Amino acid sequence: MTNEEFQRLVLDKLTTLDSDVKGLKDGQNRFESEFKSVKEIVLKIEHDHGAKLDALFDVREIQKEINERIFTTFDRLEAKIDVLQMETAHIRRIK
Repeated sequence: MTNEEFQRLVLDKLTTLDSDVKGLKDGQNRFESEFKSVKEIVLKIEHDHGAKLDALFDVREIQKEINERIFTTFDRLEAKIDVLQMETAHIRRIK
């Protein structure tokens, strides 16, 4: 192999290597771009789900308060019914 052939072979290999490196850089740039897009979407989802979870907990607390008022009202009604039953029983005994 002559010196000129060797230089041409090395030049071809370097050209191929340069082309491969450019392809890798392009692929990496595309990957970085897609990764940024995915990251933005994930952050948006996290924010939206966080807000929705907060709203659910708020609603749960409100529902607990409403349920407590309902149970208190039921207790008062039960006490009133007991009193009315006693009064009715008393009136029936008198008649």
